[in-house]
Parts: sequence; C-alpha cells; structure tokens
Amino acid sequence: MKNIYKHVISVAVFISLTVYLFNPVFFENKGIKQHDIDQWKYSANETIEFRKKNNEEALWSNSMFSGMPAYLIDVKWSNQVVSYMHKIFSLFFPHPVSNIIISFLSFYIMLLCFKVRPEIALFGSIAFTLSSYMIIGISAGHNARIGTAALLPLIIGGVHLCINRNRNLGFIITAVALALQLRLNHLQITYYTLIILIFYGSGYLMYYYSKNKLKYFCLYFSSSFEIYFLKNNFSFFLTKLLNLLPLSSKFKN
Repeated sequence: MKNIYKHVISVAVFISLTVYLFNPVFFENKGIKQHDIDQWKYSANETIEFRKKNNEEALWSNSMFSGMPAYLIDVKWSNQVVSYMHKIFSLFFPHPVSNIIISFLSFYIMLLCFKVRPEIALFGSIAFTLSSYMIIGISAGHNARIGTAALLPLIIGGVHLCINRNRNLGFIITAVALALQLRLNHLQITYYTLIILIFYGSGYLMYYYSKNKLKYFCLYFSSSFEIYFLKNNFSFFLTKLLNLLPLSSKFKN
C-alpha cells in the first residue's frame, strides 16, 4: 500500500513539473515555436493538398529528394487503436508536451522493472526527462525523435521484466511500448533501441557463460526472449499491414 502512495505522488510530481515548465501551453493557449515543424509543413503540403482534393492518402511525394515514400512525410493511418493508446499513456496532454509526460512515466516504469525504489526512480526519471537532449529536441521541433526516445526506456524495462521476473506483464509492457514507438515512425531511434537490446543480451550471455550456464542461457532465451520478440514484431508489422489495407484499393484495376 505504501508503494501505491509513492507511485501516486510520483505521477503527481510528473504532472506538476510538466504543467509548470509548459504553463503557457496550458494557461495562455500558446504553442511552441518549432523550426523543424515549420519546415515540415512545406514538405508535407503536397500530400496534404492531395488528401483534401481526393479524400485519400498519397503513397508517394515528389516534394522531397526528387521523390520518396509519403509515409515518411505525412500519411494518416486508418487504424487509430495505437493512437488512442498513446493518448491514454500521455494522460491526454497536448502534443508535443505529451512527449515529456511519456518520458517521465517510461523511465520511471523502467527503473521499477529493475527493482529500483520508487523515490529513487522518481529522481532518475526527472534527470532523464529534463536533460538538455529532450528539452532542446522539443524546442527544435523533433517531435517524432523525442517521442520515440521517450518510449525507449519502457521497452528496455519490459524486456528486463519479461526475462527476469514476470513474463506476461513484461510481454504486455514490451508489446505496448514497441507498438507506440513504431507508430511514431522514427526508425533511427528504433534502431538505437535494437542496438541497446543487443548489448543487453550480450551482457547476459557473458554472465551465464561465466557461471557455466550457457546451456541454460540458450534454452531460456530461445524460449522467452526470441519467441516473444518474434511475436511482438509479427503483431506490429501485422498492424502496419492492416493500416495499409484501406489504401490498397487504389492499386486495383
């Protein structure tokens, strides 16, 4: 029961800090001036006008680098389930301030998965979220990058929990976090997530090797880590495929 009170206090601190730091957004109805977002509006103008004119999504854009897939610029997906999950996890905070509250919660949950005490996890989450990388990224307009980076700790925490303590809960956390991260469509940070997990797995490999439990390592990871990740990736790529189904009609005839 004491831990529940600590978690409630931690979430209240996260909300208070976010509202305090971005109070003009909440109390003065102002927006954040973001240079990269202004540039994005010009690059996405072609696909936006195509959507208004044809009431469907453009799959290709000629406005960037002599042509490129439009999903890298601006495509509205029909499946909004993951988007609703994102809004709930961000406590319905306005975009892009929502990335900050997500970062608070993600790092806090990750530290809890590593059995860090809630009061220490609170300060660790504040230190991570209020780092210059996150704040400057928001001010510059790198919303997708910061949003994806904010979810990175949650994926790591889910994987750690899945391997060490609670497979089912760890799987759910990892699945939700990875779905949210892929939805933001910033593959650079997703690749960084994979690199971190490779080092994480390599550390466990060396640990079990030093304990002469390499056979246990292979059996355990092949039955939990790899299988769960295959299931995760399959489900998320299936979600992407379902998102594309409404667009497939334009290829008929």
